[in-house]
Amino acid sequence: MMVGMLSAGLGLALQTGAWSSLTYEILEKEDKVDTLPKVMGKSGAYFSMAAVVGSLLGAPVFKYSPRLPFLLFFIFIGLAGIIASTIEYRKPTTKPSWPTLLGTTIAGMKFTISNQKLMGLMIITIAMTAGRMLMNQNISQPYQISIGVDIAMIGVTAAIVQVIQMAILTWAYKVAEKIGYNVSLIATIIVPAVAVLLMSQINSLASLGLIFVFYGTHSFKEPITGYLSQKLFLSSHRATMASTSSVLSSVIVGLLLPFGGKAIDLFGMNSTLMMLSIWTFVVGGVGIWVYRSAKS
Repeated sequence: MMVGMLSAGLGLALQTGAWSSLTYEILEKEDKVDTLPKVMGKSGAYFSMAAVVGSLLGAPVFKYSPRLPFLLFFIFIGLAGIIASTIEYRKPTTKPSWPTLLGTTIAGMKFTISNQKLMGLMIITIAMTAGRMLMNQNISQPYQISIGVDIAMIGVTAAIVQVIQMAILTWAYKVAEKIGYNVSLIATIIVPAVAVLLMSQINSLASLGLIFVFYGTHSFKEPITGYLSQKLFLSSHRATMASTSSVLSSVIVGLLLPFGGKAIDLFGMNSTLMMLSIWTFVVGGVGIWVYRSAKS
């Protein structure tokens, strides 16, 4: 099991930065870069659609055969790999050497860290991702049980979350274009912070609506920050810079998560939700300030 999970994690890590960069490159070749938020939103919606099916079928399939979900994952990811291999992209004219690859990686990391707007978006991502992961891993299921949701219905609420995310991802780009990307960034911080603050004070089934708002706002953030980041990446280091940003965010969030779990043990669920709200406001606010104060 450990080898399997490590292999799956390595596979995801190798994809980091590649998909969004390849999407940008394809749209750039077709002179349609401005449609990137729409394309990223729709692809995220397709992912959520698949997650809805997985949420509803996963438990029955596992009950029938505990190993079958893993086999199905292998089959579907294999098919996806075959399809991905058919995509045309801008291949380098000469095969890069290992020293060249290392130099490109180091240069991409330097460009990422030195760009103030990218750092602002990264701080926002850290604030949001830490909150979402803490909610996913430590809070969501026990919180639902504490407000009266039957344990058999948790899969249904997960499917509802995915449906909401699918709808929001589909229309996020239109909302962002309507109200502006700066306002959209601010909303992605304020709305989930208020949602978890209210969750800490309301212990009833009505809080399910707040959970839906929380996850819906996170879905709204993805195509917005993805589009703004891609515009800042250098074309020669696009995938490297995207990977660097994602890896740095993931490492920091990974280091922070145990503290969130410990906070639940020490102070309880409601107090941790209040602290999570403050964290989102403060850290997300710093990210907004860093992004907005950068010179154009």
